[in-house]
Formats: sequence, C-alpha cells, structure tokens
Amino acid sequence: MLRLLIADDEKDARDKTVRCIDKLQNGFTVVGTASDGYEAYQQICTLRPDIVLIDIAMPGLSGLDVIKRVKKEALPAVFIIISSYQEFSYARDALRLEVEDYLLKPFLPADVCNAVYKAAKHLELLRLLPALQSDPSPAPQNLSIAQRMKSPLTYPFEQEKMLLDLLRFDGDPPRIDKTMEDFIHSVRENNALPGAAVDCYAILYVELCRLIADFQMEIGDVPPPAAAAEGEAYSDALEFYLKELCRQINLRLRGQSASSAFLSAAARYVKSCYRQELTLGEVAAHVGVSPAYLSTQFHQVMGIRFVDYIHKVRIENAKQIIAAQPYLKGYEVGDLVGYQSAKYFYQKFNDVTGVTFNQYRGQFLSDS
Repeated sequence: MLRLLIADDEKDARDKTVRCIDKLQNGFTVVGTASDGYEAYQQICTLRPDIVLIDIAMPGLSGLDVIKRVKKEALPAVFIIISSYQEFSYARDALRLEVEDYLLKPFLPADVCNAVYKAAKHLELLRLLPALQSDPSPAPQNLSIAQRMKSPLTYPFEQEKMLLDLLRFDGDPPRIDKTMEDFIHSVRENNALPGAAVDCYAILYVELCRLIADFQMEIGDVPPPAAAAEGEAYSDALEFYLKELCRQINLRLRGQSASSAFLSAAARYVKSCYRQELTLGEVAAHVGVSPAYLSTQFHQVMGIRFVDYIHKVRIENAKQIIAAQPYLKGYEVGDLVGYQSAKYFYQKFNDVTGVTFNQYRGQFLSDS
C-alpha cells in the first residue's frame, strides 16, 4: 500500500485531489493533508509518505521550499507538484529539483491518476529491480536506475495496458507484435534524456514479471541482456529482449495446441459479439468444447471467470463510449454494450471499475 500526502492551501483543490486518489482504489491511501508549507513539511517528516502532491504557491513555506528541505534531509518521498499556468516558471524550477511530475490547474481526475500511477511505477521499479542497477558513474549511460529515475519520463501507459490485455486475453501474435512496436516507438519518440528509454523498458519488464508470476509460468529461454557500455546499444538489446519475452509469455499462455487455442478463440468471440446477449453455452459451441470445460479452463488459464470476462469487455467498451460521448445517459451507454437493464449496467460498472457511472463520467464533463 503506497501512502500519499496532499498539500494545497485551497480546500476545494485538496478535496478534489483526495477524491481522485480514492478512485484509484487498491494500492493507495491518503495518510494526510496539509494547508500550508510548514504543515506539509511536518507531516512529511512524521508520516513518511511515499508520494507527495504539493502546490507550489502556499503560505508559510512554498512548495519549492518544502521540496528543498526534504531533499536536503534525504527523506524518501516522491513529489508531484501542482501549479497554475501563471506559475509555470516555478514549475520548471521544481523539475530541476527532480520532482516526479507536475499538474497544471485546472486538471482532470485522469491527470491526477496518471501522475500518481507513474510515480508508483517508478517506486515499484526501485524496490523490485535492484539487480538492474549499474555502477554509478559520471557517464550518463552508467547512471544507476535510482539516479536516472530523477529525470522526468514519458511512459506509454495506454500501450502497456493494451499489450498486457492482449497477452492475458487475446493471444493474437501479430497484434501483440504490433502493440509492442507501438510501445517502443512511443518510448523513443517521447524520451530524449539519457537512460530514459531504458527506464521505460525496465518498468514494462516489472509488469511482464508480474504477469509471469500471476500465471506461475517458468520463462528461462530468453536471458536478460547484460548492461552494455553504450546506452543506445543497451536500449536496442532490451527492446529485442522484451519482444522475445512477450512471445515466450504468449506461447506459454496459449501454446500452439488445440487445448489452449480455443481460449483465444473464445476471447475473440466475446470481443466481437459483446453487444449481444452471450451465454457460456453459445461461446462453447462456437469454439467446439463443452460449457463446463470452457468455464474451467478459461478461469484456470486466463485468470478470470468467463462471465466476469464478458463484463470486463463490455465495461471497457463503455468507458471508451463515455470518454467520446460523455453526455449520453447511462441506460444509452448500457444498451450500446449489451445491457438491457440500466440498473444492472450501473452495478457491473461499479464492480469492474470501482467507481459509479456518474463519478467516471464526471471527469469528462465540463465544469460549466
């Protein structure tokens, strides 16, 4: 559980940020809030949060002053700064103080979630991958991960999510390869700082390792590359390694035999027909196995019950519709993704996302 502290002199802004964090559900907890710089500094020293969201302009100590004090005392906190457009020059100063990210007011809940998620990824990487650290050296390519993480990264969260979903639920090799290429392209296009691409690849490696552990797989055919003298060469080696690792994971999950191929076919059928009424028997007949066997194997191999997978696919599509057309009513969105009952749609939306339909839609509606 990662511990968060929120420091902002505007109560409405603090409350809004707390609500945004609450939407993240598991893995995060707000341990305290502060309304001025002195209170923020004291709470950081006392509560030792993992992540601090802090406004630049606060009475007493400014957000920058708080960060300087914490850095000087080497307290283990990651900072996300909050500023207005008028304070952007200060935001640049904060980035020089090696903060994790910054949010410009007014921000959407999704902005807060992405910033916190990014900070959490970096913390997780530092905790789980000490073996990837290189020998600290003044040369940029030899900086340790802990040192390189002080540089801002642009991490392709959407491509990562798509890749992991494809590995878990789809298994189509061309789509997996294409998504991996999109991930690499995004990393290369948006990260010019030395070592930044390597850090992005290391973050993805953590997620792939978690997937391997979730399915209790043994992947020993593709050894990770040794750190190379040149940063670009090491980055290329990691790209090749991650592509091969994804292929090996997909082979382990799906195999090339009929005993597992039907699961991919079942998942693809659900994705193409989720708008209509689906039953276990119908999908089992489509892929040529008994309903009981499909149910058991799907849960065992895919890590999710078949009926829950149907709801997951429908709700993920509902989220896309809401983002594109936030003024649609709940029953209209539900009908578009296969729910005839609005009440049941609201219930499943809450079950899958952890927030209500109106809470999720609210982040896409204008404040007016």
